Amino acid sequence: MDFGIDSIQAVQVMLELSERSGQKFTPTDFFNFPSIRSLAAAMSARTLTQAMVSKPYVILNDSRDSPNKTFESSNTIFCMPPGGGHVFAYVHLAEHLRSKTLIAFENQSAKQKLPMDLLAKNFTKIIRELQPIGPWHLLAYSLGGVFGALVAQELGQCNLILVDGLAPNQSQYSALEINKMSFQTTATVGRRMAVESGQLVVEDDLAAEEVEAQIAWDLFSASQIQTDILKPARRDKESGSFKGTYVVQLRAPNSEDGMKGTLLEMLQDDPLLGWAGVCHELQSKIITGGTLVSLVRRMQKILLQKS
Repeated sequence: MDFGIDSIQAVQVMLELSERSGQKFTPTDFFNFPSIRSLAAAMSARTLTQAMVSKPYVILNDSRDSPNKTFESSNTIFCMPPGGGHVFAYVHLAEHLRSKTLIAFENQSAKQKLPMDLLAKNFTKIIRELQPIGPWHLLAYSLGGVFGALVAQELGQCNLILVDGLAPNQSQYSALEINKMSFQTTATVGRRMAVESGQLVVEDDLAAEEVEAQIAWDLFSASQIQTDILKPARRDKESGSFKGTYVVQLRAPNSEDGMKGTLLEMLQDDPLLGWAGVCHELQSKIITGGTLVSLVRRMQKILLQKS
């Protein structure tokens, strides 16, 4: 408005943007995305969503010279969807891991009420198709840790890197034990934390409602999961390969401020986030300063050691 743009011009701008980008924008979006950065984030998010219409994952930093080739273990990381289901949490990380291909899975199970264990089996099948030979590298953020444990059990030969990853076998995730208002609080805090860390986030009321509904279903579904103890990684002396799962938890040095009243508050004082009963050889490492750069450095070091 400071530049003299009125409502008619706003309509014209968004119509032209829709024509050039091939995406639908309304005059309201002119105000929903008040900066070039926020508009670019919205367009990226919509592009990712369109890419996953026919498949439940998106490939970030694709290093292959042909789309028909399979991926190699040395530079491929499979990313498990966090609570809310979207892959956007990994987009910002991929920008800092240019040498690695990130394959991020989307979770839209709330509409069909698909349980996590069935989704995990589907993820495992896709992983084996994309990368037939292990070891496999898994990355699981937040509630994606439950998917990480399920997939790791199926694969039996992988490295599981957790980023504040929550463990399965936690009945307190159940929606029956939680005030419904805390779902909205959790989603709101999650979006704030993501924005502050520079992650790709689209602020949209309808999208927020869908994310909150997905979080509610994810938490209920997670409460129904019971897994066995993950077998620790052991290297074979003859072949040099290993079986089992190497698990490392990367955490910020302090609990996140503003978690009061959220579903994650109950586990903030547990440094292992429930993994003590799932993995007896879990490595827990603090991310100095809790920064994304520190996280990337830690991940690169782990991947080099455990490839």
